[in-house]
Amino acid sequence: MLHKQLFIFALCVLAGLAHLSVASAQSKVDSKTDPKSDYEFVATVNGSPITQGLLNLNVRALTNQGQKDTPELRQAIKEDLINKELIAQEATKLGYAKEIDFPDQITQLKQNLLLQAFLEEHFKKRAYYRCEDARRV
Repeated sequence: MLHKQLFIFALCVLAGLAHLSVASAQSKVDSKTDPKSDYEFVATVNGSPITQGLLNLNVRALTNQGQKDTPELRQAIKEDLINKELIAQEATKLGYAKEIDFPDQITQLKQNLLLQAFLEEHFKKRAYYRCEDARRV
């Protein structure tokens, strides 16, 4: 029962990450973010690093939803990333990594993200042209 609950929770975490990835793909890169620092570690969980880039990705996703970028927000996100990594490590120990077909799921997630980015850009351009046409009339 505990294994099933952990698995469901892990799936929810993955769904949340997918949502954050989509939200960040829609956003422009924050001018305050130094791309070189994206690979610096903000935390290490049992030897697994959490990078500044991952933290920045999550910060951008939340600031795009209207939250302000504050030290408190960054700390809360950092703690959330640490908790997710701990859960992922425990799920791996329990053998869930063997049950999940990661390559296919990663391929599908990548395709979904690219499709969504393409469609959003397509509709943005169409909306822009419609506004321009309306102004000419």
